[in-house]
Amino acid sequence: MFRTKKEVDRHAADLLRRTRDDKERNGKGYQIAKLYQQVGEYEIARRYLTAFLTVQDAVPQAHKLMGQISESLKDYRRAIVSYEKCLQLNENQKDVVLKVCELLLRIKVDKETVKYWIEKAESVVQGSEVVFHLKEKLIDSESDGNPTEMENFFKSELVKKPGNVHIRIKLLKLYVDSKRIDTAIAHAVSVDSLYIFDFNVDWYDYLVEFYSLPYVCSHMEHHPTDINVYTHKIFAHCKQLLLWLPAKDVSDITEALHAFDQLLLNVASLQFHQPQWAAFLSEMQGYFFFFCGCLLFKRSLKGQSTWKEIEGAATLCYLASVSYRPIDKHSDLYLQGDLTNRLFVKYLHKMGCYRLSQVGHVLCDVVKKHSSNWIYDLTVRCSTPQCKEQLYDLVFTFRDMRRGRGKSFLLSENAFNNVTSTIPTKSDLAEYDQVSVLLNSTDLNSIIWLCLHYYNAAKDEAQPNYNFSLFDNLPYSSSSLSSGLNLGVESLCQLDTEVFLIAVVYSAGRLLQQVRQEPSRPQLLPKVLCRQFCTPEQAEWWQLACKFREKLEL
Repeated sequence: MFRTKKEVDRHAADLLRRTRDDKERNGKGYQIAKLYQQVGEYEIARRYLTAFLTVQDAVPQAHKLMGQISESLKDYRRAIVSYEKCLQLNENQKDVVLKVCELLLRIKVDKETVKYWIEKAESVVQGSEVVFHLKEKLIDSESDGNPTEMENFFKSELVKKPGNVHIRIKLLKLYVDSKRIDTAIAHAVSVDSLYIFDFNVDWYDYLVEFYSLPYVCSHMEHHPTDINVYTHKIFAHCKQLLLWLPAKDVSDITEALHAFDQLLLNVASLQFHQPQWAAFLSEMQGYFFFFCGCLLFKRSLKGQSTWKEIEGAATLCYLASVSYRPIDKHSDLYLQGDLTNRLFVKYLHKMGCYRLSQVGHVLCDVVKKHSSNWIYDLTVRCSTPQCKEQLYDLVFTFRDMRRGRGKSFLLSENAFNNVTSTIPTKSDLAEYDQVSVLLNSTDLNSIIWLCLHYYNAAKDEAQPNYNFSLFDNLPYSSSSLSSGLNLGVESLCQLDTEVFLIAVVYSAGRLLQQVRQEPSRPQLLPKVLCRQFCTPEQAEWWQLACKFREKLEL
């Protein structure tokens, strides 16, 4: 209503001009204080509200407002006093209880007070993040440097919230701080093997940091045969890059990709004879070239390079990536392995199909815009040292990286050994697509991206049957349609999800036709570089449908 102090000054003066005495004048204080608070004039707001409380001390909203004003002035102790008074007048205010707990985290206070508010908060709300932090503060003050009690607390919380990534990270940090590196590594590997934080950037950001810690590096040097640790270290770098590509800037991605390059070079000399190691390393190398191509594409999108400057190099990277085939999930490696190993092979197979789906579709779109010899000429040139060095300089643009040319996986002898001019066929892509959607079936944007390679809104009158089979455990249609529109989630059927997907793909296809871009560039770059194809509400609906499907599978 009012946006500046001057506007509030005029309005307040007009209100007060009509008052008959001090009592009536002070009675306007709450209304005026709210207006001054809204424009950020907290001291003035506090003066008016103080005057109001001299005549009406039993108004809980007024004490709550005083708490908010004091909090804005960083007077946290006074804010707590006001919130306590507010609760005395009206106990049924969960938000105020949690606000007191939040403020207690910012000040020094005796243990009994902390315990009192923890108990009070737990009586009105369960699973609060603020209460968790307050408990953590209390245990830290009582433990005298002994990590056992804190460890037990984190573990008990993880029993209730196994998917809470922040508690997992806290537990790992606790192990590191208490020098229990073996325990920390075992925990990191065991949790990562479950893939419960598969698309959580916080988890992989910390794992990359964790595996670079001196204590952890020392452990790996003294245990050179521990294949699990090396596998998960490389995997963490790969996943971090995959999650960074959509959101991070080019310089951050370049740094992360260079670290991945160095890691792949260093592990090439490891003498692991387990068959899963060779399969895993092959997949990670395939992802390395996928990331190189994505980075070059991103530079073009950001205007740091022209499409003409990077097209050949990015295409060459994708051809290199295509040469790394996905692991066969029906191989002896899967059939003869234990449960953990079979889970690993299945996941690696999905990652490989996702990579080849992304790379393959983009390659097919690029090839359409060139002569038949263009791809062949690229593959011939890539065998020369000069071509490799030019590619290295395009990917790794920082001066210190260029000085380190002598040690790079990208410039190693084996980097482009198997590159050919062969690109995936339509039947290959259809097979990869069917598996790739399983990697993250809750991500509606990824699924729309795939559908848009089979549906052209400008040419096609109807959409094809995508056959993704994500909701096969639901009935095909609902028998409750006659009940009207007020149906619960239990009425969800395959037909609902199919119609929904067709609708969002149609909308995305129409919007895509309106986008203007360079004629030589594919309409769709890899999904990690594309804009969002659906609204947040549509994405949420799809996620809820997937959760319902998963609940039925249990």
